Amino acid sequence: MATKKSVDGSTTDRRAQLQAAFQRTLTFTISRANDTILGPAQLVEKVAEEASFNRVAIDATGLTAGMRLHLLQPVRTLLADWRNTRADFDRLIEPTMKDIEAVEALEAEVEKAKEKRDAELAQIERQLESSRKYVETRDRFNDAKRRWDDKRAVYGNREANTFAQTKFYLLLIFLIGVAEWLINYDTFYLFTGVPAIAAGATLILGFLLAFAAHGWGTLLKQWTYRFGQQRERGDRFSDWRMFGLSIASLLVVLVAAGGSRYAAALHVMSGIPNLLGNIDVNPLRDVLISLLANLGAWLLGVFIAYVSHDPDPDFMDATRQYKSASHAFIRARRRYEDQIRTVEARYAKEIEQKTMAATTRAGAVEFERNLLTQVTTHQAAVFKAAQSALTSNVETYRDLLAKIILARKGEVLMIRTNAEGSETVTPFEYKSMKLPIDENLILSLAA
Repeated sequence: MATKKSVDGSTTDRRAQLQAAFQRTLTFTISRANDTILGPAQLVEKVAEEASFNRVAIDATGLTAGMRLHLLQPVRTLLADWRNTRADFDRLIEPTMKDIEAVEALEAEVEKAKEKRDAELAQIERQLESSRKYVETRDRFNDAKRRWDDKRAVYGNREANTFAQTKFYLLLIFLIGVAEWLINYDTFYLFTGVPAIAAGATLILGFLLAFAAHGWGTLLKQWTYRFGQQRERGDRFSDWRMFGLSIASLLVVLVAAGGSRYAAALHVMSGIPNLLGNIDVNPLRDVLISLLANLGAWLLGVFIAYVSHDPDPDFMDATRQYKSASHAFIRARRRYEDQIRTVEARYAKEIEQKTMAATTRAGAVEFERNLLTQVTTHQAAVFKAAQSALTSNVETYRDLLAKIILARKGEVLMIRTNAEGSETVTPFEYKSMKLPIDENLILSLAA
C-alpha cells in the first residue's frame, strides 16, 4: 500500500511539474514572430550593401546571400528561443512519450483499417456502378428522393397520406360498387324480369357510383390545390371535367335507379304478375328509399375517398415515386449487400479491438497527451507566424533589390546557379519567381 501511495505521489509531483513547464511554454507568445518583421527603412541599407558588389548570387531556391544572412537568421534565432522555452516540457514528458506514441500508433492502425475497409467498400460500389442499369436505377432513386425531401420540407416533414394508392383503398371503393349492386339489382330485375339485363345495368351503375364517389371525395380533399390560381388553366380545366363527369355519373345512377324503381312500382300496381308475389307498393316511398340508399352509398364512398387522399396530389405522387424507386434501388443492390456486410463485419472486430486498446492505453497518459497536443498546436501557430513574417521580409527585400538594380541600369548582374549551371536573371524575372518560403523551410530553420 505504501508503495502504491509512493507511486501515486510521484506521478502527481511529475504532473505538477509538467503543468508548470506547460504554462511556461505558453508564455512564448505568437506575436514574437512579428518582432522579426523588417520594414523598407531597415532593409534598404542591407540591400544596397549586397548590390554594391555589382553581382548578386541567387541560389537554386531563389534566395540571395543577403536574404540568408539578414532574413533567415532572425527567424532561426526565434525558433531556437522557442526550442529553449519548451525544453523543460519536453524533458518532463519524455518518460510518457513511448506510451503516447503507442496510443497514436494504435489510433493510426484504426484509421488504416477504416481506410482499407472503405477502399473495399468503394471497390464494391465501383462494381455496382459498372452496370448501366444500376446507375440508372440509382439516379432515379436520387431524383425521387430529392423531390420527396423537398415536398416534406414544405409540409414540415410530415408524411403524405397515400392510403388511396393502396390495394385496400381499391377494395373499399369496389365494395361501394357491391353495395350499389345489392341496392339496385332487385329494382332492375322487377323492371326487366331478365337477370342478365338487371345484372349488366346494376354493374354499370355500381361502377358509375364508385367513380362518382372517388371523384367527389378526391376533388373535395384537394380542392384548394387543384383549382388554385397557381395552376395552369389547362390543368384546372382538366379537373373541372373530372368534377363534371363525377356529377354526371351520380345523376345517371340516381335517375336510372329512381326511374327503374318507379317503373317497377307501376308494374306491380297495374296488376302485372311479378316473380316476388303480391307486395305493398307505394311509388313515392319506394323511389325515395331507393334514392336515399344510393345517396348513402355514394356519401360513404365520398368519405372513404376524402380521408384516403392527401391535400396535395403532387406530394402523394412524389411519395409514390420515391417508394417505387427505393424498392427498385434496394433490389438492384441486394446481391451486393451481403458482400458489403461481410467486409464491414471483417473489419468491425479488428477496429473494435484496436480502438479499445487505444482507449485503455490513452487513459493512463490522457493528462500528458492533452498538454502535448496543446503545445504542438501552439508550436504550429508559432511556425506559421514565423513563416508569415519571413515571407513579408523576403518580399520587401526582393522589391528593394529589384528597384536598386533597375536604378543602376545594368551595372548589377543577378546570377542564378542551379544544378544545370548558371544563368543571368533580370529584375523582372526575379520578381516573378516563386520563392520557397514554406513549411519545410521553417522546419529546417527550427532543426
